[in-house]
Amino acid sequence: MIMDLIPNLSQLSYLKKYKESEFDNILDYKKLNIVIDSTRLDILKILISASYYVLIFLLLKFIWTKTHNDYIFTVVLYTLKFILLDLPFDFVDVVFVTAKYNSDYKTYRKSDFNKLLMTSFGQCALQLISVFADKRVARCTDLNQEETPQENNNTANVTQEDPTEVQNPPQRRCKIPFWLFHVVFSVPSLFILIAIFPKLLMLKGEVFQPISPYDINNSIAKLSEKVGFPYNDILISNSIRDQGIPNAYFTGIIVKKVFVTNSLLSITAIPEATAVIGHELGHYKHNDVIIIFLLQAVYILLYGLVLYIVQKKGLSELGITQVMPVSVIIVVSMNLILPFVTIYRPLFNTIARTTEKNADCFAAQLGLPIAEALTSITKVMHQTFNPSPLYSFVYYNHPPLDERVEHISKCKK
Repeated sequence: MIMDLIPNLSQLSYLKKYKESEFDNILDYKKLNIVIDSTRLDILKILISASYYVLIFLLLKFIWTKTHNDYIFTVVLYTLKFILLDLPFDFVDVVFVTAKYNSDYKTYRKSDFNKLLMTSFGQCALQLISVFADKRVARCTDLNQEETPQENNNTANVTQEDPTEVQNPPQRRCKIPFWLFHVVFSVPSLFILIAIFPKLLMLKGEVFQPISPYDINNSIAKLSEKVGFPYNDILISNSIRDQGIPNAYFTGIIVKKVFVTNSLLSITAIPEATAVIGHELGHYKHNDVIIIFLLQAVYILLYGLVLYIVQKKGLSELGITQVMPVSVIIVVSMNLILPFVTIYRPLFNTIARTTEKNADCFAAQLGLPIAEALTSITKVMHQTFNPSPLYSFVYYNHPPLDERVEHISKCKK
């Protein structure tokens, strides 16, 4: 987690070099200052989060001793995280960062609190499900290595244990090893979720409609026919979260859809909107959703490996020697995997950025003005400044605008 400080400090230093005179639009400069404030907040959160997790590690034995129940232990940990970490930073982010850009956010509203609460509740629920799976599905039980000495009335001398004797770590007996259950359950579940994600959006009540009411329909119909993608599977998204954002996205493996926001069609010109949809159809032709699924599956396998190591070694170093509570194993594993995440994230994002560049090339080779479309969208979003190269390398799954435009120019040659 501390390693995340380096790219964030790089981002802060890089952005502070920009001057107001470099911007043609005051809103662009205002957006820059919001990103700077947000980066400062991220740096502070990294430092406090690191201290918080160190404290939790030190208190694991104490909390487990007081609760001695996997379910209660999980709820206590997530409650502490919500009160001490999530809520304070969410409050500061909304009131002191978001409010600078959006006049609607002058106070921390009930809807903001409810959104954060539901996110924390969802994370807690996932761990509770993992605990339940460990106990009920994998049917893991802790084997107590210590046997209670039975009083022998016929023996006058009672042999006492040597207090210096090192006891063997407790063992677990599972019909299915929990780490294996995690991998076998999570990878197929992730595949199913991604494969039918468009269907889930529709079941959720998201509002979608055909693209036909717009003048752009003829251009898109010709494009979809040329690419071999069903025209009826290109839909306008009327979701609240999409309003005001000129965007489009392709999703699904079995059920495949391209979703387009109203803003993309209303703000950009018809050729540019068609180019953005052409970019998304590039993801369809290149099977990029499957590539992203495989990358996410690798992360699941890494987490399964950490679970295996923690279960194998036990938790005696944390002072928990009598039992192997699965809730503690999960918490320890989630923190031990952070160094892997720090290394894996840039690799993941590098591959993701490559898929974006390839999709740009696909649209450009169809003769679509994708570079002009990306430039227009960037101006509308007031993101005309570039991030720190190190920061974008670590965190960005989309390349910066200048890099994309340069790559598109090479595609056309």
